[in-house]
Amino acid sequence: MFDAKARYVRSLFSRVPLEYDLLLSLLSFAQDRRWRAYVVSTARPLNSNRILDVATGTGLLAADFARTISSDGFVVGVDLTLSMLKMARWRLQSKQLGQRVDWVLARAENLPFRNDCFGSASISLAIRNVSSAQLTFREMSRATNSGGVVISIDFARPSNRVLQLFYYDYLLGIFPLFGRMISKAWGRTLSYLGRSILKARTGKQIANLLSDEGIIDAVSVPLTAGIVCAVYGKKQ
Repeated sequence: MFDAKARYVRSLFSRVPLEYDLLLSLLSFAQDRRWRAYVVSTARPLNSNRILDVATGTGLLAADFARTISSDGFVVGVDLTLSMLKMARWRLQSKQLGQRVDWVLARAENLPFRNDCFGSASISLAIRNVSSAQLTFREMSRATNSGGVVISIDFARPSNRVLQLFYYDYLLGIFPLFGRMISKAWGRTLSYLGRSILKARTGKQIANLLSDEGIIDAVSVPLTAGIVCAVYGKKQ
């Protein structure tokens, strides 16, 4: 069942999968690779080859995880947008990683997996887009083994006041302008993303949500001068 926000987000991202990877790299000045590498190094389970990637989009993070696991392991990428999953499957097949990843069409708040079946669970650049962050973390925690890492990495608001001035202008001005140069769909999508980042939860707030769902020692780590924040801990 999709609520209004889920339908809106699905509508936005269903029209933009083709250019998504390139634009993410351009608009993040190629920092997205560093962010994904941080997630993989932090969350890759030591005693399990089963990894869950929630809101996987075009599967960039899922692909990075797939490169680190043994041949008998697997990654499951979940997203609510079918066109994104189709793009993700095509990308990984072309890189001969398709046999290590399964794709599931589902909402982050209602994951179709049994309890304690993954060694770790991640959500990347998407906790702002779910209808309920609390339910999303609850489901990610439920599906993760005891001792496994649950991690969220997302855009944030830097604490430096000078950087904020440039960053906010970038989000509200250059973001949508750049999008409109490509297509109307990207103009709407980047306008939404800029606004959503300015309203994003702080790392401490996300850490508190994780703690509420049985994730212990949750910590918040700013990356790239605080433009992105990784928050993670281990399931009890």
